[in-house]
Amino acid sequence: MNYTENFHLPQWASSDRILMNDFNAMCANIDAGLAANAQAAASNAKAAEAARSAAAAAQSKASTAFDRAVLPRFHAGYYTGNGSTLEIVYGYRPIFVIIYGVDSTTELDEAQNHMQYFFMGGGEKVLYQFEITDQGFNIYNDSSRSRYPILNEKGRRYEYIIFR
Repeated sequence: MNYTENFHLPQWASSDRILMNDFNAMCANIDAGLAANAQAAASNAKAAEAARSAAAAAQSKASTAFDRAVLPRFHAGYYTGNGSTLEIVYGYRPIFVIIYGVDSTTELDEAQNHMQYFFMGGGEKVLYQFEITDQGFNIYNDSSRSRYPILNEKGRRYEYIIFR
């Protein structure tokens, strides 16, 4: 009787006597080969997942280091009030915002200039007019005009600086 090269399975010739022990040995060889392949596949899958996790962690760490080294620590800009709601998006949560309201937007009345700058850190909604978000900040309109400073008067230009 001849045997296969890889798993030592019997290859009967027409003159060979077929015995139960030969069949049992063949089945044991098949089982052992399949078990070894399954174990190797599981081990390779585990190693591949560990490598993917390590690569993702390294990429995240490199991205954070790049952001800290290259991206600016603050942005300056302006918006024009629309009398409703504005969303200012920068792709990160600011830690501090300064808004400069020009002319009469921050006056208690038209004759008294009370406050021209608005400062905010943290993130809770303030006076129903301002809120720091995960992507920037939102400006709302308080139509009662009893809350100052006014941060979204329609048509008025406001300048701001946001800090990372």
